[in-house]
Amino acid sequence: IGDGNYLNILKSKIKNKKVVFYGRLNEDEIVEVFKQMDIIVLVSEYEGLPLVLLEAMNMGIVPVVTNFKSGLNEVLSRFNSKISPIGDMRNMKYNIKFYYDNPNILFEHKKRARRIAKRFSIEKMALKYKLLFERVISKPKNIKIEKADEYIDEYRDSEKISNMDDFIEREVLILKNVPNIAIYGYGNSGKMIFKLMKHLNREPKFIIDDSLSHSLSIKYEEFKTKAHDVDVIVMGKYQNIYHDIDSLNKTVLRLESIR
Repeated sequence: IGDGNYLNILKSKIKNKKVVFYGRLNEDEIVEVFKQMDIIVLVSEYEGLPLVLLEAMNMGIVPVVTNFKSGLNEVLSRFNSKISPIGDMRNMKYNIKFYYDNPNILFEHKKRARRIAKRFSIEKMALKYKLLFERVISKPKNIKIEKADEYIDEYRDSEKISNMDDFIEREVLILKNVPNIAIYGYGNSGKMIFKLMKHLNREPKFIIDDSLSHSLSIKYEEFKTKAHDVDVIVMGKYQNIYHDIDSLNKTVLRLESIR
């Protein structure tokens, strides 16, 4: 179904009468063709989430596809499709023949394919976009930071409605904009935070590190006398704390993105 620069070339190379070139069809005509089909074969090397796949599955057509990197995992499984390595036409042929030889499994996979595709109906996807837009509008992300404490509070509130990408984006904004940052510890997490700040063209004011393993390191006892110069203390999410940081009355940010 469809046309394009390769249509005539394909017609000239493929003379088998079992291969039908329908040319360009309107939606109603496509539906009538789909009604006759049992499987859809997709041999792409790259795709996003192919609309034609969802359209076919919605009509109970079972996918036989290559394992290109995309949104396949969202819709396909061993219970509703067959997946072959990219370029492996022998395996693709085997999978097509498998359904031909096992009509009962084909029938079961048809039902499951249709069930999955219903999750991506126009109505459901439109509702998801609507909810996403409403969430973004009601909870704007403040790029300009006036006070670190206020921004961190908003960051914490966002945990109830945000996903990991939102966490990381907010963390990067904090690291970019908070004037004075101290990194707690200089183990694996501390080094990753330092590397991330360097990538953002920032440098911490202090690294709280009793081993004094970096030129910016100062011992905790010395840091207590200079803590007033720092707006936020940053550490990894699972960083162990060996000092009484709460007594400093400072905002502490544990980075979700640093593991």
